[in-house]
Amino acid sequence: MDCPEEKINISTEKIMYKYFFILIFCLLQFNDACAQLKKFNNIDNILNWGFRIGLDAKNSDNQEISINGTKTESAIFKNEVGFQSAVFGRINFENLFIQPDIGYAYLREMVVVGLPQSSDQSNPQNTGLQIKTQSLSSAMLIGYNAIKEDIFLFNIYAGPNLRYDFNTKYTTNEIIFEDKNPVFGLNLLTGISANISFLHFDFRYEMNFVKSENTFNFPNTEEVSNVITIRKNENILSFSIGMMF
Repeated sequence: MDCPEEKINISTEKIMYKYFFILIFCLLQFNDACAQLKKFNNIDNILNWGFRIGLDAKNSDNQEISINGTKTESAIFKNEVGFQSAVFGRINFENLFIQPDIGYAYLREMVVVGLPQSSDQSNPQNTGLQIKTQSLSSAMLIGYNAIKEDIFLFNIYAGPNLRYDFNTKYTTNEIIFEDKNPVFGLNLLTGISANISFLHFDFRYEMNFVKSENTFNFPNTEEVSNVITIRKNENILSFSIGMMF
């Protein structure tokens, strides 16, 4: 009569064999797919172009906010996830490349701040002010291919990025204020990217060394409006997926 331990061992061995053969099958399929993709290898092209879409999030620091000329220390900044898209080209020189990049970003963040509810600046009430910014950017990147073999490509890059914020919307539960005054900024962009044949992955970080400043007259109630000034270094973290041809 078989003991329970032997039955457990036999069952475990069957499961191990099952997953082992599944792994072998997956590896064979992956190898076959790689062999097929080699026929369409774009890694060695002199010129490449592509597109990508993904998510982004502000990582602001050194934040300052003033209400009617008085700096407040109670404001809380909360970063939220937005999205971005871009098209790019690439000129290759052996393991080096130059990549012009044009993109669109939709950035979001929340500021919780006490806004006065009366004309004498008394009775401040904590208000969640959501900030949504639409921007265009143009970067010129220089990169190095750390891995360039068959259909696989891995590189690092850096370069200047000119950002143009063309629309910023400030929203509370009841009020929406839209600021269409353009804001320009020149930032440093650095990141890594990887390719598996046409599939393109991109992870980047944009750093702003000069504080941006936004001043606007926000109508908190029908009778009271507040002049709000926000100063901060806006850094942006993003991840995207696309295709490179």
